[in-house]
Amino acid sequence: NSSRLAGGDRSHPALASALSRAKDARMPKRTVDAAVTRGGADKAAGGGLEELVYEGTLPGGVGVIVDALSDNKNRTAGEVRATFKKHGGALGAPGSVAWGWSRVAELRPTAPEGGFDEEARDRLFEAAVEAGADDVVDDESDAPAVIADPAAVTAIRDALDAAGFVVEASDRIWVP
Repeated sequence: NSSRLAGGDRSHPALASALSRAKDARMPKRTVDAAVTRGGADKAAGGGLEELVYEGTLPGGVGVIVDALSDNKNRTAGEVRATFKKHGGALGAPGSVAWGWSRVAELRPTAPEGGFDEEARDRLFEAAVEAGADDVVDDESDAPAVIADPAAVTAIRDALDAAGFVVEASDRIWVP
């Protein structure tokens, strides 16, 4: 689906994220390339998907952001609206919830041999920041998370690989 959304453009953040997850899962390059080509052809044939963002509130004033991928935005809007209504909420206007949030990429590297000791955490921080990361969130209890602009994921992943870290997961997330 990411390939259809991106039209085969590997620099598109959604496709770049999907490609990094495929790489993490050790998918064969030939399989990945075929999927990207197929997705780009689908979009050219009119079968493209749209990435949609809906915002709303639930009882108690809880703000909710819904990311959707659809080939029919009218149908999706109706389904999202009905789901909010079913649970006592309301669909909001664009910007009603997202004004306090930003869309970023989060990369989670695996611990190197010997775990994330002080030296490994320093190497991770230096490699990530030099490659263009915005932040490295480290709560000392788990593996640090690298936060960056979604467009910089490929460069950061390559820099972390060169520094001896393997990125086990990467995704686009909302942060306050």
